[in-house]
Amino acid sequence: MNNSFSLIDLIRIVLKWKWPIVILTVLAASGSAIVSLVLPEYYESSSLILPANPAVGDRQTIFAKESGIQPVTYFGTKEDVNRLLTLANSSPIVDFIINNYKLWEHYGIDTTSSGYWRYKVKKEFEKNYNAIKTENGFISITLIDRDFKLAAEMVNMIVKAIDQHNSEMIQESKTQILESLTGELENNRKNVAVLTDSLTKAKSAGWASDKIMVLDEQLKSAVISMNELATLKQQYEISADQKMSSIHVVEKAYPREKKVKPVRWLICTASTLLAFFLAILGAILFERFKIIRAQLADDKQIH
Repeated sequence: MNNSFSLIDLIRIVLKWKWPIVILTVLAASGSAIVSLVLPEYYESSSLILPANPAVGDRQTIFAKESGIQPVTYFGTKEDVNRLLTLANSSPIVDFIINNYKLWEHYGIDTTSSGYWRYKVKKEFEKNYNAIKTENGFISITLIDRDFKLAAEMVNMIVKAIDQHNSEMIQESKTQILESLTGELENNRKNVAVLTDSLTKAKSAGWASDKIMVLDEQLKSAVISMNELATLKQQYEISADQKMSSIHVVEKAYPREKKVKPVRWLICTASTLLAFFLAILGAILFERFKIIRAQLADDKQIH
């Protein structure tokens, strides 16, 4: 039984089956062309952002008086970049965009036929959404959608939401410090009031001068501490009132009318080539099967 297969055999089979191969290839090319024409077109919009340095609005920076202090950079660190990236991919941001733009309607997902419609909406959005850190350390926010204007609008809204959430986190930290200082200052004021009252009573009662001196020193120390805390609290209040963006928008998203998919020529070319090679493979397998079957029949007759 000779099962060898040469280039001449391949050419012979292709020539024998040339018309079925041509017909199948033409049908595949025509079908892929029709399919590619009815596929929805998608457009991409993107934005580049960088974190602002949270220290720019801090009390230490605003009220720095030391002449040798190092200047504060306006851009954040790698940790700030990672925090923004985590926010960009977080559920609160994704859910906000889905709800704000009612994407279940935009994607044509029926909310009455299935209990998993929100899951489907989220998966569809995440399939078209991407937030990554670039090689240069920027954060790239990219969205693909059938509506190029809506794509740009949603990207800019995502950037705005990231800024809002990040600013709230920074503000919350300042508020906690301010609340702590407020409580500590209140305690100091009470202490000053108690020491003042004690000193007044001691002088009225004719206490010894050394005891009065001790109370007086304690009062002076408490007043200094109270004034320092009051100044510190005032500075933190000013810092907390700073309304600054927590990000720098390097490139704002804008509508791009050039589609990113489908790539029709690629679909047609790939489908045509695949059909061509599959048709040849089918012809080869069919011819080899005929040969093997004939050989098996001959062997059976011999035995």
